[in-house]
Amino acid sequence: MEKTGTHSGVLHSDEGFGVATLDLLGILGILIRTRDPKALAECTRRLDVGGKYDPATGDFDHHQKGGAGVRENGIPYASFGLVWRHYGTELCGSEAVATLIDERLVQGIDALDCGHELIREYAHQDVRVYSISDAISAFNPSWQENPKPEDFDRQFLAAVEVAKAILQREIIRAKGDQEATSVVKEAYQRMVGSTSPLGLKVLVLERFCPWQETLFDLDIEGVIQFVVFPSETGDWRIQVVPAAKGVFKARRDLPATWAGKRDEELAQLTDCKDAVFCHNARFIAGAKSKESILHMAELALRS
Repeated sequence: MEKTGTHSGVLHSDEGFGVATLDLLGILGILIRTRDPKALAECTRRLDVGGKYDPATGDFDHHQKGGAGVRENGIPYASFGLVWRHYGTELCGSEAVATLIDERLVQGIDALDCGHELIREYAHQDVRVYSISDAISAFNPSWQENPKPEDFDRQFLAAVEVAKAILQREIIRAKGDQEATSVVKEAYQRMVGSTSPLGLKVLVLERFCPWQETLFDLDIEGVIQFVVFPSETGDWRIQVVPAAKGVFKARRDLPATWAGKRDEELAQLTDCKDAVFCHNARFIAGAKSKESILHMAELALRS
């Protein structure tokens, strides 16, 4: 019977997600939380303990002198990253999906576990981003609960269940993003070959999917201003294209006169009877029909 060992006591997202990965793969076996070298030596794998990184011997620690290596972007590997590096592709069924998960989830956890501050400046000095590492750490028993060792073990198992659920959903989401790439590329080719008055400035998706990553890869010159797509309710939406990846500022906002308007008021401004709304921040608007949303796109381009 396989055994996986990790350290006892205070739990962290690092080993929590590492254990979750092994559990989802079905190779976790019996989980042992201890710092006893003899008990750890009997384990098939050791996570975040042991002072050694060697997948061949089942060792995935990063506390040894010199650490366990860094990524090309400078983010060091913690135990979750080491486990993911070895097993991520197997769990995801795709190297591309595993890489996305590493970028979105694993690297942030590794960085914090290794003491790297990812956000150095805050707009509000008294407000901090609550990370997934914070959420997992919240499972630790609090001092006033007078916790015993078994309380930490029980809470660790609860935290691992949360980590497993997050991993499963992130894998599904990453696979969806990979599939969305082809959908956006097809829409882009339709736009390029179209004689529509919208030209190359409005990308029309026949079904919603994540579009930003692929759009930025395709639209190198920054021509596309808006993206049109159906919503989950059956209505249609027009959304602005950000000026760059990861920023809220748009290449072009929706018209200022539309801001915060709804229903009849917006219908009068757009000459679209089924216009529904325009967000106050002018980054998204909606109408009940595709015909109307395309008309709104034309108006927005002229504004």
